[in-house]
Amino acid sequence: MKSSELIHRYLIGVASAEEVRELESRLQTDETLQEEYLLQAELDAHLRQQVETGLMEDGRPMPAALPRASHVWKWASGISTLAATILLALMILNFPPTPVAMAYPSLGQLTVEVSRTEHNIWAAAVDGDLNAVRKELKNGVPVDAKAECGLTPLHVATLFDQSATAKLLLSSGADVSLTDGEGNTALHMASFLGHIDIVRALLKVGADPAVRNHLGLSSVDNVAVRWSSDLEAYYHHLERVLDVSLDLERIKSERPKILQLLSAAKINALDKKEQNHTPTISLWQAAITGNTAAVEEHIEAATDLDAKGDYGGSTPLILAAIFAQNEVARILIDAGANLELRNSKGSTALHQACFFCRPEIVQMLLKAGADSSQTDNDGRTPLGIVTLNFDDDLKGAYLHIYDWLNLELDLDDIKSARIQIAGMLNAHTSSKDRN
Repeated sequence: MKSSELIHRYLIGVASAEEVRELESRLQTDETLQEEYLLQAELDAHLRQQVETGLMEDGRPMPAALPRASHVWKWASGISTLAATILLALMILNFPPTPVAMAYPSLGQLTVEVSRTEHNIWAAAVDGDLNAVRKELKNGVPVDAKAECGLTPLHVATLFDQSATAKLLLSSGADVSLTDGEGNTALHMASFLGHIDIVRALLKVGADPAVRNHLGLSSVDNVAVRWSSDLEAYYHHLERVLDVSLDLERIKSERPKILQLLSAAKINALDKKEQNHTPTISLWQAAITGNTAAVEEHIEAATDLDAKGDYGGSTPLILAAIFAQNEVARILIDAGANLELRNSKGSTALHQACFFCRPEIVQMLLKAGADSSQTDNDGRTPLGIVTLNFDDDLKGAYLHIYDWLNLELDLDDIKSARIQIAGMLNAHTSSKDRN
């Protein structure tokens, strides 16, 4: 199997143990491959959060023509400011100037800035001072309050192996799904550091071992790969970050036990889903692929139709607009999906339907009462989007974006659809004014 395929399978979590070992072996001897792995991991992580559409959950690969990090700005330099703005809204280009290749599981660039001398809930969590934690909670400090470095008290208690404190916070309602700046949940931290008692406590209240951090690693990934010198070096790095001494032999011996716990939890979660007839395909994936049966299943299961997924904060309705899934859009609108919710770029479903030239969906949204006067983060209304000058730069932007999303593109269709949509929006505005 090609190295690029191994990396892709590893990042989306479907690589077998044999494939993981093979990837590790290649990474240890090939510096060029290490650079490619880091680039793909960075892209995967950032795209999960910030790309308006995101990667396909069924594992559809990213475009092979994606520019390498060292040539990104050169690639973008020939595009106008407008086109570059659109492209930069879909891609993350700010790669670290001096990245460190991590061909092994990790918690990323963990940041822990909690002073042990201060009297607050985070300092109490570091020391395992149960009375102080109780006092802080009694005084109204939120159990999920985040320190400036982005850590909750549960994160801190987990990092410093304060099991009793972690259990107190959990019994007080701490949210196990919250993440730090690297996308790590408390379960990521407990698993990686070998804190098996905290792992058990987190799993007991429903912590999800399948959640991935910004490097694309789940809690299972963090304990599934064999021990290596690189992995050991990263633990020594964490010792400096946390200012503690880690018992690496203990961590090494706990990893197989933790892997068993996490694997069992994943199986139990799947069994529970089957028993409850919960759809196995996510609503966002169904919206992207046009799986109307899965969408109907989610509606029947009372799934939150307005939930924002790891696609730049896009709702299922926004994704349906982007990917021209007309029937999915109709079902979601009829089921009461919120028309005015925005993604991380401030775009509503109507904005996206206009940019991607989906006249049928635009018509549905307007008929359902979507507000055509709303502006996105760039200050553009839906009408402003389709009346931009359709010059070579904008055409180039469409070519890049459609290629990036693996969508079919006909520039003549885009041009005529823009005119058609502009007419629909103007007619809608005139109708509102008359009324």
